[in-house]
Amino acid sequence: MRTVSAPVPPRRPTHPRPPAEAVRGTARAFVAAIERHLLVVEHRSGEADPKVAAAFNDLRTAFLDYEDAVYEAYDEVLPFEVLEDEDDIDLDDDDEDDELDDDELEEIDDEDDED
Repeated sequence: MRTVSAPVPPRRPTHPRPPAEAVRGTARAFVAAIERHLLVVEHRSGEADPKVAAAFNDLRTAFLDYEDAVYEAYDEVLPFEVLEDEDDIDLDDDDEDDELDDDELEEIDDEDDED
């Protein structure tokens, strides 16, 4: 007598993926945060407007939520990074001295002053 085994259910991921609507919700929240940030920046009261700082933080949070949702749902990354502090910011366009430590940079500055 032959026995028939039950079909094997598909393997479920160990971490359930967020539903597509949840990902779209984070996308809408991100776009709304961009709009709010722009609106606040356009109407800021000065250089240190607390509304701009709050909108900045909201935008950062909305981006990170969206980034996490896209990664969890689709295993995709975004082409942006959130810098953790000002030391991570590279304001110059060249990469010539990016690997130098502070002592080496001071030596270069001293050499420039001698000329």
